[in-house]
Amino acid sequence: MRALTALTLVAGLSNTVFVPLTALLLLQHLSWRSTYLALGGVLVAVTIPLYAFALRPRWEPSPSAAPTAGTSPAASRLVQEPVATVGAVVRSAQ
Repeated sequence: MRALTALTLVAGLSNTVFVPLTALLLLQHLSWRSTYLALGGVLVAVTIPLYAFALRPRWEPSPSAAPTAGTSPAASRLVQEPVATVGAVVRSAQ
């Protein structure tokens, strides 16, 4: 719970710093379109490496998550494949 509180606090306070900094540093030197492209480039440069190196490998469902006898095939597919789409579940139920 502390981590979530800290993350919320940092995210909220970063806007009070980030917006004036963006206006001061980028908008004075670039057009608004170029400013958005620069911010998008920073976002890509920061988030893609974080996702590539910080995310854990895919988790395996626990044995207790196995479908029970009264579970429909569509529901058991959701338990076995958590990334199943709604369309795939509907198609499997038909």
